[in-house]
Amino acid sequence: MVYFVDDMNMPFVDKYDTQSAIELMRQKIDYGGWYDKIKIVLKEITNTQFCACMNPTAGSFNITPRMQRQFMTLAVQMPPPEIVRSIYFQIIDGHISDFHPDVAKMSNKLVDATIELHRLVMNNFLPSAVKFHYQFNLRELSNMSQGMCRMIKDFYKSPTDVARLWVHESERVFRDRMVNEADMQRYDEFRLPITKKYFDDCGGMEKAMEHITRIARIIDLPRGNAMLVGVGGSGKQSLARLASYICGNEVVQIAVSSTYGVTEFKENLLNLYKKAGVKGTPTTFLMTDNQIVKEVFLVYINDLLSTGLIADLFTPEDKDTFSNAVRTECKNAGILDTPENLWIFFIDKVRKYLHIVLCFSPVGDNACMILICGGKIPKDVSWNACKKAMGNVDAFLKSLQNFDKDNVPENCVAAVEKEYLSQAGFKAELIRSKSAAAAGLCGWVVNICKYFRIYQVVAPKRSALGEANNKLAGANKKLAGIRAKVKELQDRVAMLEEGLMKATNDKNAAVAQAEKTGRKAQLAERLINGLSGENARWNIEIKRMTEVEGKLVGDVLMASAFVSYAGPFNMMFR
Repeated sequence: MVYFVDDMNMPFVDKYDTQSAIELMRQKIDYGGWYDKIKIVLKEITNTQFCACMNPTAGSFNITPRMQRQFMTLAVQMPPPEIVRSIYFQIIDGHISDFHPDVAKMSNKLVDATIELHRLVMNNFLPSAVKFHYQFNLRELSNMSQGMCRMIKDFYKSPTDVARLWVHESERVFRDRMVNEADMQRYDEFRLPITKKYFDDCGGMEKAMEHITRIARIIDLPRGNAMLVGVGGSGKQSLARLASYICGNEVVQIAVSSTYGVTEFKENLLNLYKKAGVKGTPTTFLMTDNQIVKEVFLVYINDLLSTGLIADLFTPEDKDTFSNAVRTECKNAGILDTPENLWIFFIDKVRKYLHIVLCFSPVGDNACMILICGGKIPKDVSWNACKKAMGNVDAFLKSLQNFDKDNVPENCVAAVEKEYLSQAGFKAELIRSKSAAAAGLCGWVVNICKYFRIYQVVAPKRSALGEANNKLAGANKKLAGIRAKVKELQDRVAMLEEGLMKATNDKNAAVAQAEKTGRKAQLAERLINGLSGENARWNIEIKRMTEVEGKLVGDVLMASAFVSYAGPFNMMFR
């Protein structure tokens, strides 16, 4: 057991240089226990340790040397702000790192807001005779962090919920310690600006209700789609989810990972078409700008918003499946069930039940421009945007180098070929005389289009190669399994052969031992037969020894008498 002694320097030092409150503890550390005054025996205390701390701002500022010698002393200073921030950032960020992405990125705000509020409270609410408990240190930061770490990701899915929890914890840790209404109001004057600074959505319930009613009205209408623009943590997704719940819509949101790409996005879109067009489920497709990991996503969203048809999304089998799914509804509506009418009916049904809600940040306007213009960007807007995009040369060059050339929509390539490559003057060698940079971009566009057309031929071959490689991998895997089985059988045969060899050796050893025993038996028999002639002589000798045995006592008596009486005399006297 480890005993922790807080403020060990607080007891008064008497004239004998002792601190009576800790002398018993010192005696235990020095002698391992205490003496029983009645039995006069030492009561030993084992398996215990002591850890203590001293407050440099109160008490006697030191302890008796006889006590201090038993401890290893460490001077622990108040950590600087950057260390404090690092400590509590690791705690908060480690707890919410696997929460919803919008919540997971709130670590910096939560820590900075907590430290700033703590600093204001510590500097403005000082202890006094009446308010002696107005002492704020790392304990309050720890209490705040402890409260925030009680969040469960199943219930705290939006920044608004987290911000409200932060307000709640701050009031429990700081405001509840205030002794009067004036101090509480003064505390609120500190807390409110910090809340607005770091959590702009917290406390604005009236404004939030206005936004909810706006969003609900939009997505309650057929083909109603909304774009919510606001800074991170302003509650865009929470408002959209609440409005969707009010309208009875099912909310769908993609889960972006490091391997998420165009193929996965198309699969999600097909599921949305099935949910809205086949099942007729009112659905809200909620998407944030952070989930647009590929710029081609915007092209698909634009097509979905403008016409409901997304190029190269549906296979002929998909079209037949979706058309047949709405055939009965189409007939009941009095529409002839031709393939064209069925497809149009299906797309209209999708646009009726599927509502797109985009939650974007005001930082960057490319996505908004593309979506607002419906994919047809005016040249003066398109030129200003280009100048802005190329303003950061390094970033622009990097975007060209990392361009996803394998997933360019075919309609985009066709439009470029029709509008630009078909022009006689759209050649790099002609443009180079005007601008080398423009010539480079021209060549890049031409090469991308050429690559796409070549890729159309190469892609099936790549697919076939991949399929062949997969089959080869499967065959190799099967071969490896067979080889493993063969090895297992070989090992088993080797084990059986080893057992057979051991059994054979044991058998041979047993036969040899039997032969040796037989030879010994034969020798014994020969010995017994050879000694059978001595039987008569042994009988006579036994009879003689029996008679001698009868005279043995007398013979011994005579020999004893002779030795006793005649023994000391020589031959003459005898």
